[in-house]
Amino acid sequence: MSNRSLALMTGLLVAVFLLVTAGLFQAMGWGPALVVAVLGGLSLLVVRAHAQRLELLQVTLDQNEDYLEGVAGLSSEIHALLEGERFLYVNAALSESLGHAREAFLAGGLEHLLALVHPEEVPRVRTQLQCREEAPGDLVFRMKDNHGAWRWLHCRRMLMRRPGGRASLLVMREISAERSLEAAQARIQKLETVASLARGTLHDLNNVLMGIQGYSEILEAEAPRGRLLGLLERGRELCGKLAAQVGPGRIRIGRISLDALIRGSLPQLEAMVPDSVAFETEFQSDLPPIHGDEGQLRHALLQILTHSVGILEGQGGVITLRTLCEGPDRVCIRLEDQGPGLQKAALERLFDPPHPDTGPDSGLAAVRSIAQVHGGEFRVESQSGKGSTYTLRLPAAPGKPAFLEGERDASADTPATILVMDDDPDIRHILRQGLEGQGFRVMEGGDGVEGFDLFLRHRHSISLVLLDLTMPRMGGQEVLEGIRSLSPEIPVVLMSGYSREEATAAFDGKGLAGFLPKPCKLRDALGVVREVLGQREGSLG
Repeated sequence: MSNRSLALMTGLLVAVFLLVTAGLFQAMGWGPALVVAVLGGLSLLVVRAHAQRLELLQVTLDQNEDYLEGVAGLSSEIHALLEGERFLYVNAALSESLGHAREAFLAGGLEHLLALVHPEEVPRVRTQLQCREEAPGDLVFRMKDNHGAWRWLHCRRMLMRRPGGRASLLVMREISAERSLEAAQARIQKLETVASLARGTLHDLNNVLMGIQGYSEILEAEAPRGRLLGLLERGRELCGKLAAQVGPGRIRIGRISLDALIRGSLPQLEAMVPDSVAFETEFQSDLPPIHGDEGQLRHALLQILTHSVGILEGQGGVITLRTLCEGPDRVCIRLEDQGPGLQKAALERLFDPPHPDTGPDSGLAAVRSIAQVHGGEFRVESQSGKGSTYTLRLPAAPGKPAFLEGERDASADTPATILVMDDDPDIRHILRQGLEGQGFRVMEGGDGVEGFDLFLRHRHSISLVLLDLTMPRMGGQEVLEGIRSLSPEIPVVLMSGYSREEATAAFDGKGLAGFLPKPCKLRDALGVVREVLGQREGSLG
């Protein structure tokens, strides 16, 4: 109850008391003068007692406000008391943190604060600060300091009852350093993605160069090299420089349990979700395994969650992460949020590279590239006001074909059969032409699964395997493990665009018979094959 209401009620009670007392005195026969004198004395006593009480209440209130202001004054966080559109109090931390004068806030009120807030965030900040709900509210926004630089603030608001009504207690702290660290971590993740994509580009470029070089060598007997092979040598040098700049990176394609991958990543995923957002999971337990690079898939999952959390930040909502099987040969990761969704224009620019006119990179372009590398797809569906759905579909790892132990290939007596496993058709064609020209029999596998299937059906007639390191569906490391488990005596030569040390590091102890760098000259490839098979070197022509 306010002081004014208390005074009115006390005055009313005094008036009633005086009227009743006057009536009693008149009934007792007292004269008017005596009644007035007695009532006047009583009134003075009541008024004096009430004044003393009010004075005591005011002193107590002043002491409490002095105490609260003293506590706020010692804090390094910004404390402010906002009543309607005006500030009743701002502590000294405002000047120490942002360099703004407290007097300007006390004089200008809420509008002065909003004039310093980033224009994109003004509507949200205004709505939050003028909200009359009882529950505390958290708010993150940018504000200019006295030098014009944007500083990130975390504001916690709580409604307080005051004699004149309600006021909002605002406690703000600067989180610019925390946001900078988060941004740096995001940049590191993007750089890792760029490096991964660059390594993939290097792999493809090496395949192209090797194809051009192989065809050129085949034509050498009919036409001089001219400048073509010289340019190819320069291309090889450029690939070497690119590999050195990208730095060491190891592609490890293997059989992965999607359920185990995501469950192992849950602590990191949950740490990325703010308290204002509920994070739920639904995992299908009987998912088939997939073939892929565990690090790249985990990075894709983090990028999807980062994008969803960024949309929900400051607004709250629910994010649900699911795994499910779509038919016998496809599994998917699906993330759904109940956020504001994306406008059509934003959805169309989602996979665009960063540009000053379109804003920063969403990080989802890297997710789509990772999906394509794994033979899958990545889709985003969203409607304004209805949330977004992010779906990463990946092919399931097929089972290994059955093999009858007594079955032998019809051409088992043909000597020196070479199985070439590479996902680039030009590389396979060049190696086939060169090897068949020297009397070898050649089989081709377009990826790890196809190549391993050929090995299972013809392993008794295969003399040597040329194995690419990086292939879709089933990588070179897993293929080699399968070959060694069935036929440890068959020699395997690894082919890769990475350096020998980097490419063979994961194969230690598995008995590689040799290594071919990509791109390589066809003469060199034939030389390695002959060396492994113990044959004397022949000529191309």
